Amino acid sequence: MKIRIRDNSLRLRITLRELEHLAAEGKLRSEMHCLANSGPAGLFGYEIAVDATLAESDAAVEAFCIRLTLSRADLQSLLKPDHEGIYLKREIDGPGGIQRFIAMLEKDRPGVACEKPEEWVYEDRPGSRPETRSIEQCPVGGSTP
Repeated sequence: MKIRIRDNSLRLRITLRELEHLAAEGKLRSEMHCLANSGPAGLFGYEIAVDATLAESDAAVEAFCIRLTLSRADLQSLLKPDHEGIYLKREIDGPGGIQRFIAMLEKDRPGVACEKPEEWVYEDRPGSRPETRSIEQCPVGGSTP
């Protein structure tokens, strides 16, 4: 799982294998262990969970963890072979003016210059080229070559 945080936006990118795990187990978590010269210097987690009781997906920042909780409907949408992701947009008008937040959960695509091939990353291993599947042959949970 890859994470990108910029200003008031959060983007999580997952491989198809991770999506299969999320669909089967209901939770996907990654952690970053920070090491300083003196030794361990903290842990930061980021996770996606499925909560079938939610009518709408939600996001939260907790102590040293970012959590995206998906509704069953958003998980089903993400499982569709041709859907790239789900997007949560929030806006409030408070005393300091309008505040906006967006969270994106997207299927990972291979990095290329100028164009996106019609494929998703199935598994990405450090030090090797990502294993991919074309969008047409990607029914998550179905038979993939």
